[in-house]
Amino acid sequence: MTCTGCTQVVHDLLSKVPGVEHVVVNLSGGQATIETHAPIGAEVLAKALIGTPYRVSDLDATPEKTDAAREILEKNRVLVHSYITAVGLGDYKVLEECLHRDFEFTGMVVYRSSGDFIRMLREHASSPTTNIILRNDIKAVFVDEGDACVIYDLITDKEVNAIPCAEWIKIEDGKIRSSIIKLEQYSMRRLLGELKKKTNPQK
Repeated sequence: MTCTGCTQVVHDLLSKVPGVEHVVVNLSGGQATIETHAPIGAEVLAKALIGTPYRVSDLDATPEKTDAAREILEKNRVLVHSYITAVGLGDYKVLEECLHRDFEFTGMVVYRSSGDFIRMLREHASSPTTNIILRNDIKAVFVDEGDACVIYDLITDKEVNAIPCAEWIKIEDGKIRSSIIKLEQYSMRRLLGELKKKTNPQK
């Protein structure tokens, strides 16, 4: 967990589990403590957190991950970090190495190949009105054997200095197979408004 918003999500989801009376979430320790009036299985609590990057530690600890599994997780972490960084910097060579040929990207628009996605990034980089991304500032990376979730700020050269983003990534055969990105809409609308003024200053 990286912020109070994360702790609120965990608190609200666990509070809805039948039998849970009280929930305390500790941001610095990355843990939640619950009080119940009857025993609740770890599987029930884990089910409440499905769809989030958060896990119930008892379930994660059994069985213990093998060295090979840990190696896969570390490779996936490096892959995802390289991809997000390369998008922000416009490093197309690294992107070609990271992306599956049939890479699918879902954001404000949809692309169904790595070639189309990289071509879009190149066009944006060469446009004076959309050449605005300086870098992606990664806050947290959560990985599994075939999935990842990345939380980061898109840093621009405009007054809207950072646009919070979350990206859900699927990994297949050591490459990124698909990505779904969600942007903080208020900041993005402000940025698009600035771009529109720059393109049509008389309006």
